[in-house]
Amino acid sequence: MQKAEKCTKQACILLISYEDVDQLRERLISMWCELDQSVVSHAIDEWRRRLLIATLKITISKWQHCKFDNWR
Repeated sequence: MQKAEKCTKQACILLISYEDVDQLRERLISMWCELDQSVVSHAIDEWRRRLLIATLKITISKWQHCKFDNWR
């Protein structure tokens, strides 16, 4: 495993060359264990918020394309 000289913690896993998939898997597991639960919870909350916004935009755009004149 060769490590780059300078890297942030986030980008470091991408800059290391691994000899095999098992080595990469072990590194990913160790990095995942180091994550604080608040970071994971925040990411999930952000994803939910973005999904809700996207769903609302699609729903609104569908209603805007309806022709209400035909409903009389």
